[in-house]
Parts: sequence; structure tokens; C-alpha cells
Amino acid sequence: MDYDRKLEASDSFKQRCNSKKGDNMYIDTVTHTKAALETEAKKPGKIMPIHDLAVSYIEKMRDNSIPYDNRYLKKLLKNEKPKMRQKVKKYLHIEAKNELLPQLETHSKEIYLAMMRSGKWGVFGEQRISISFCRNLLKIPPNRQVFDFHINRMDQIIDSLDYELGYKSGEELIQHCIDRPIVLFGKTYSNFGNLENFIALLEAPYYYGKQ
Repeated sequence: MDYDRKLEASDSFKQRCNSKKGDNMYIDTVTHTKAALETEAKKPGKIMPIHDLAVSYIEKMRDNSIPYDNRYLKKLLKNEKPKMRQKVKKYLHIEAKNELLPQLETHSKEIYLAMMRSGKWGVFGEQRISISFCRNLLKIPPNRQVFDFHINRMDQIIDSLDYELGYKSGEELIQHCIDRPIVLFGKTYSNFGNLENFIALLEAPYYYGKQ
């Protein structure tokens, strides 16, 4: 299992979600909460609450009898009215982000701990991975230098996680990272590639780094 690639992939996803573009894209989430969207969908003349409609499209995206290229959310929504297409997309994008970010943050810290304990830093090496991970974990912008106090703060966070996991050995941590599932929309993904394939179908702007 290429767990250093998983660290890079999960960090990359978090960076896209936490980027300025992503924040701008979802600056109105306070007024577009789940409750607000469902209330809007239940107005007179609405056939299905937004949550139920979104779930129906999740099922279609997971339907392997449909060719993969035809399961992109944009294609599936083509028969909906433009206003409803936007609401379903926004609902699913926000829900996916809220579910994935906490899990991926924990997972990336576990992978970093496994690398540190096992000494297996992969092709990028300890220094590059440590600095990059520190930037991501502490949200240090690219134009700011990483100082010793940043590294010390990161070490404190990782030490706390090490305690929570029971001070496992390097090999135990590697296996823990390999076995750790990610849950999205009620489905458990034990294969990171399958999760990435599903996320791609959502076509969320923060995932692709688009405005």
C-alpha cells in the first residue's frame, strides 16, 4: 500500500477545500445550510425534499450498471430545471466536504505518524514531507516560512495522536492506515482509489481547484 501517496492525496484534497477559492465558493454556507435547503425544497409545488432528491442521485452515481462516464453529477442532473440542478449540486458538495475533511485530517496525521515511527518516508524524504505536512496541518500560507515553533506545535499534535493510538509500532501503524476506512454518504470505502473515483463524479469545484 502506497501510504505516502495517500498522505499526499488527502493533504491535496484538504488544501483544495481550504483554499481561498474554496472559501469564496462557500462563503454563503451559513445561509445555505442543510435545513435551509430542505425548507426551500418543501415549498408548494416541490415534489421531493432536496435531501431525498440528492440521495437518489447518489444511488445513480454508485450504480455500476451505468457506464462510469455517464455517472458524473452534471450529466445525471441534465433533466432537472436549472435552479434545482444548482441546489442539488451545492447540497452534495457541501455535505461531502463536511463529511470528508475531518476524516482526512485524522487519516493524514495517522499516516504521518506511521512514516515517522517506521522511518519509511518514500521518494520525497523526511524533510520535504515534514515541512509540507506542517504547512497543511497548521494552515501556514506558501509565502510564510516554517519555523521551529511550527514544527514543535506539529510534534505536539502528533504526540497526542500517538498516545490516543496506544504507541503502536511502525508496522502496526502502517497496517492501521491501510485498514482505516473512509465513510461518505453512508458508504464505507476501504479502497482509496474507489473513494477518489466517486468524489470525481461529484465534480465539486473545490476538488478541482476551480472558482
